[in-house]
Amino acid sequence: MVNIVKHDLQFILQQIKIAEAHAAGGDLASLVGDPLLPYGLRTVDGSYNNLIPGREDWGAADQPFKELLTPAYRNEGDDSIAFGPGSVLTNNDYGASAPTRDVADADPRIISNLIVDQTAANPAALAAMSGDAFRIDHDGNPDTPDLVFLPNVSPDEGLSSPFNGWMTLFGQFFDHGLDLVTKGGNGTVYIPLQPDDPLYVPGGHTNFMVLTRASEDPVNRTTPWIDQNQTYGSHASKQVFMREYILGPEGKPIATGNLLEGSKGGLATWADIKEQAREVLGIELTDLDIGNIPLIVADAYGNFIPGANGYPQLVTGLGPDNLFGTADDVLTEGNPSSPVDPSALGAFRTGHAFLDDIAHNAVPVTKGDGTLAADADSEAGNAGLPTDLFGNKLAYDNELLDAHYITGDGRGNENIGLTAVHHVFHSEHNRLVEETKKLALESGDLDFLNEWLLVDVATIPETEADRAALVWDGERLFQAGRFVNEMEYQHLVFEEFARKMQPDIDAFVFEPSVDIDPAITAESRMSSIASGTRC
Repeated sequence: MVNIVKHDLQFILQQIKIAEAHAAGGDLASLVGDPLLPYGLRTVDGSYNNLIPGREDWGAADQPFKELLTPAYRNEGDDSIAFGPGSVLTNNDYGASAPTRDVADADPRIISNLIVDQTAANPAALAAMSGDAFRIDHDGNPDTPDLVFLPNVSPDEGLSSPFNGWMTLFGQFFDHGLDLVTKGGNGTVYIPLQPDDPLYVPGGHTNFMVLTRASEDPVNRTTPWIDQNQTYGSHASKQVFMREYILGPEGKPIATGNLLEGSKGGLATWADIKEQAREVLGIELTDLDIGNIPLIVADAYGNFIPGANGYPQLVTGLGPDNLFGTADDVLTEGNPSSPVDPSALGAFRTGHAFLDDIAHNAVPVTKGDGTLAADADSEAGNAGLPTDLFGNKLAYDNELLDAHYITGDGRGNENIGLTAVHHVFHSEHNRLVEETKKLALESGDLDFLNEWLLVDVATIPETEADRAALVWDGERLFQAGRFVNEMEYQHLVFEEFARKMQPDIDAFVFEPSVDIDPAITAESRMSSIASGTRC
């Protein structure tokens, strides 16, 4: 947590003005002046971080994972799984051609167990015993193996604080800010459980785990920058829905600068997002939209471009030229009096989801006519949903779906610890917005204060009533909060997290380069999955 001073805020304002000029049609390279200068703001999708012509998409979201090496797969032939008489899966080759996409592979779970198991039954734990490590004897009871105590030390010989559980959760948050691959359409990985696995049930018929494979031609749905896309999203349309709005002097929605606060405080839920979209923006989001956000007309920095009536606009057609992104695109403006339904209008989609991880019973189900099949009750947590003869759900728990938190990265509900990290940065953004307003008021500089207002004032307001009547420029406040929140996150990553993992990271060496493509490679993606996921 940092305190902003006026000089800092003046510098941030300069960067906001560069972004505003870019959004208005200016050439960003000319506005910045030198591709090595750290001026301007980060775009939501990570584009234009490199100003060399032809490199504008380096590090942007929705770019393919690049491959350092030519993939070479082999069938180890060491695993199989039986689904019934005459139905045995033996393929262990991830590169097998269609239709053989399903894979049987016990290795992910075995590796995961070796990493987390600190009992004497794990040879990896025994191999790590040295120095102050010791065993805790359980008197030979086979049901309670001896524990191997491994001292919790930092990699710099104790100069910094040791590892803890919060660092693990932060690591998952950090990993989610690097990459997200679309799943589906490429088969399934079946992971047989070994007899010594804690989840193994002797004589059971479900001694395996199931993972959906990544799409065959995957792209990275997030920006690979250390830019807090976990909080702010990697697509402008998602950020539009996550911001908080109020009615301005003309009765039209204006941004407050905050991220939308939940009705019970903290992160906004899916129910909160839908309510604001309907009541303030005039867009009737439904549960059909949860997996693919409708496309909003917005600038590169997450500000929606209002229609004639002041409300956000959906892209609902190509226009006569049949080209996307041109001046004759068909747009439909929101209307709180009669909210517009993206699904009914056939609105274009972003390919990004509000939620990527959803509780099983909350995953939306549709009927044969394409309408939603919500359960009949009004409570979250319905475990008795109807199914067909094949076990497929015929309804879903819409109240449970409504309770999911909406974060910049769609995996924010994976576990309560990860959600807590999201909550910290969400709250910090809103705190920074309030601090920015306070600093502008206390500066005593009328011109500086008016830079942060939509309606200029003639004097610095002194009473609470006068201050409450100010019409703040929420778009500038949002970018100021985001700027500092990103800076704090980057400090935590490089000074507290990454260097603990790799002490060789230089503390003060800074050699900017425009020749490094920051895209996450396919090999790095697999490494991050292996290190960040407990199968």
